[in-house]
Amino acid sequence: MPVEENKAVARRWNEILNGKKFEAFDQVLHPDYVNHSGSDSSWAITSQGLEQAKHRFAEVFQRAPGWQVVIEDLIGEGDRVVVRGTFTNEGKPTANFIGFYRFSDGKIVENWWAYDAMGMMQQITKPPESDPGQ
Repeated sequence: MPVEENKAVARRWNEILNGKKFEAFDQVLHPDYVNHSGSDSSWAITSQGLEQAKHRFAEVFQRAPGWQVVIEDLIGEGDRVVVRGTFTNEGKPTANFIGFYRFSDGKIVENWWAYDAMGMMQQITKPPESDPGQ
């Protein structure tokens, strides 16, 4: 698939995430999709397969409903596209990121995001309410 088409799919993935259109994940994610962006954090978005990806991103949006992805740059070569961007919450920047996407059959089959997950989550989530009875 030509690089420009892969870049268009990466842009569409961004639109789907920002629109919270979980039913549209299969338009851009390969059935064998793997997100390698995980860590030991409960905020890690590591997932394998479409259903798990939907579940993990739904968790992120439940914790941070205003979370969005802003693409700053797209660079492509062969079956890879690199995205540089900013994660925002309610319009405020929360973390810069670099995303690497590998494509197969016109869809994202693997991705890796590098970002400050802990710093981002501290900015966009509310601390748990304390129990006055404790």
